[in-house]
Amino acid sequence: MRSVQQQPWSGVHWYGNWPEEVLFSFLALTSEQAIKDTEARTAGAPGESANPEKARLARIADLLARVHAHNGFRRLKQLPGFQRIKADRTRLARGNALFADPFGEVRLVREIAMIVGAHNPNWRPKRATLAQQRKVLTLTRKLRGALTPGTESDDILEMGRLPSLLKKLDDKLDRSVRTAERTGQRPTRADRDAAQRYWIIGFCKHLIEYFGEAPPIIVREVSAMIGYTPDEATVARYIKRAVDERNRMSPGADI
Repeated sequence: MRSVQQQPWSGVHWYGNWPEEVLFSFLALTSEQAIKDTEARTAGAPGESANPEKARLARIADLLARVHAHNGFRRLKQLPGFQRIKADRTRLARGNALFADPFGEVRLVREIAMIVGAHNPNWRPKRATLAQQRKVLTLTRKLRGALTPGTESDDILEMGRLPSLLKKLDDKLDRSVRTAERTGQRPTRADRDAAQRYWIIGFCKHLIEYFGEAPPIIVREVSAMIGYTPDEATVARYIKRAVDERNRMSPGADI
């Protein structure tokens, strides 16, 4: 399991490849919430009851039009390999309904933008020591216990999101600490390929989450977009590691 790491965009300054406002507005436009809103926005509205599926497809077309008009999508189109990724998605859609889904394109371009737009070539991940993991785990549990009405955000969405994120962090750190204590293997130091693994394995995990697989062609093309050139064997190893890590994080996983 990967140790807790400082995020490449953390701190006061923004260091991503894209301007911050461009990336985050694109991520908001292509978010799961935007997809849910598109599905439900005008369901049952006057004039839609006669042909609800036609109205749904019209709403999806409207979302795609806004995605294609966004500066973030225009930036993606200029990248070498983007057209090959689009062609590969078309091929994959023949055998994978998740790629064929009307929102498949939205989810795919969002994940590519997340990697390409936030990537900072000068950033190197720092692995937390076991002592640091224990400290953050203790603080996380204290914060979870202290969250009571009046101490949380007034935003109803954030009120639900923060406890969920803290629980995920608690679970992840708990697994990592217990695994290290059981096996006697402490977190390893970051090496020269640590940044490459961080970005590519993270991208693979997101592809698996949304599409059930991380196609090697897409992984290689996106890797090249941020300056990495792993060979086929390395890509296969990263994909396997992403699958293994997601399986370990699944409820009921044997840790």
